[in-house]
Amino acid sequence: MKVVVVGSDLYISCVLRPYVDQFSSKPPDFQNHIRFLIIPLGVNSLAKYLGSIDSTYGAAFVSESWREVIERWEKPDVQEVVNRVHRYLTQAQQTLHLPIAEAMLTYKEKR
Repeated sequence: MKVVVVGSDLYISCVLRPYVDQFSSKPPDFQNHIRFLIIPLGVNSLAKYLGSIDSTYGAAFVSESWREVIERWEKPDVQEVVNRVHRYLTQAQQTLHLPIAEAMLTYKEKR
């Protein structure tokens, strides 16, 4: 199952932390049942980290052009957002497979 989480650092953390807390006591194969796909809005440190280790993700969601599109959200740039998200979702099988708990721990250590 793919779960798309769209938002800022705070929102993404609020969504992912219960998952990490609940699934940390489960066998590792439980992590294979759910994949989180992060779509950043605003300043997002987790997205910066993911973009630093996955160039495709970085080009789509960490680039200056993504920030410009998000800042002009009211105007007809909605189609550009939809195109980038659609491309990411369709290419999600080829993207980096990083257990979310590992990503959160690595991110926390780097902070």
